[in-house]
Amino acid sequence: MDTSRNNGRVLIIEDQASIRRFIGDYLRQNGYEVIEAWSLEAAYRTYSLLKPDFIILDVLLDEENGLDFIRSKPGETVIIVVSSLGSAMDRVTALELGADDYLVKPIEPRELLLRLQRIRAKYAEYQASNNLEVIADVTIDLVERIMSGPSLRRVKLTLSELILLRLLVDQQGLPIQKQDMSRKVLGHGVEDGSRALDVMVSKLRRKLSDVDSYISIQSVRSMGYMAQIKISQS
Repeated sequence: MDTSRNNGRVLIIEDQASIRRFIGDYLRQNGYEVIEAWSLEAAYRTYSLLKPDFIILDVLLDEENGLDFIRSKPGETVIIVVSSLGSAMDRVTALELGADDYLVKPIEPRELLLRLQRIRAKYAEYQASNNLEVIADVTIDLVERIMSGPSLRRVKLTLSELILLRLLVDQQGLPIQKQDMSRKVLGHGVEDGSRALDVMVSKLRRKLSDVDSYISIQSVRSMGYMAQIKISQS
């Protein structure tokens, strides 16, 4: 394994030292710089000082709720939840609050590495393009992932929401199966039903509405979703 390259800085927020070391050692061996925090207080302090690129977060911390960190989500850092809570509702809640991905313990470190690599590849794609991207009637700052539209309001997008928006608009007017959407957006097939993907679509719909976009995301029965762009008549 090549430990000389730097694939990014990862902050692991986990109260069990053995798990922190297990994940941290594996990521270090695969070219990531790893910093560790055992509590939310330590996590906030570490984040403000070292500005990680990725955060791996356990939501069941000792006498603390890791979801509070997602709610206050500092900056636009990608958050991958790693938790022993594995129900569909647990996944949905974390994704709805702004997590970018979710893995259930016990984790396979290779899978975590693949998830990070997928996210890094998407970042490289965006960094290679201009800082601003126009999708239909919305403009997106790709660095800060802030979307603005006809209303001039500004809303933040998660990385997964940005990937989802691109996917839908690129194939506007064509239905996309949920299984394909989940694989392309989340990096894996639909798990525990399709509730997590449904929540992500619902959040993206609200954000498009907040900026008065003409992009409409339609449900396609027994299949998935489809984007339509309705041009203003005014």
